[in-house]
Amino acid sequence: MATSLQRSLARSFACSSRSSTIFKLNANSPARVFSRSKTTSASQGQKETLPWAEYLAIRKGKRRWEMALTIPCMAAGFVGGATYFGSLEMDATKPIMGIDPLFFFGGATLSCIGQ
Repeated sequence: MATSLQRSLARSFACSSRSSTIFKLNANSPARVFSRSKTTSASQGQKETLPWAEYLAIRKGKRRWEMALTIPCMAAGFVGGATYFGSLEMDATKPIMGIDPLFFFGGATLSCIGQ
């Protein structure tokens, strides 16, 4: 027999917005009040598996796109960093964190590349 707390918890879980997880009251095991329902939207036999050849083809195409976009993104980062740090005024007599401003801004520009 379920207590009022168990019934209220069952109602709150049943009314939750998570539609993928369904809970039901399990009267057989008092230690575990809630257990997942055995019904799911896709049964075990209907799951599709991806063949290795198709997986490797997808991975190869993904790697090609990544390699093709690396150089333009690095160039855009360098141009953006050079534009920003090149427009800042610097005083050669005032070091930034103990480093000459030209070297500091040069390092900051190179760090915009991301490599």
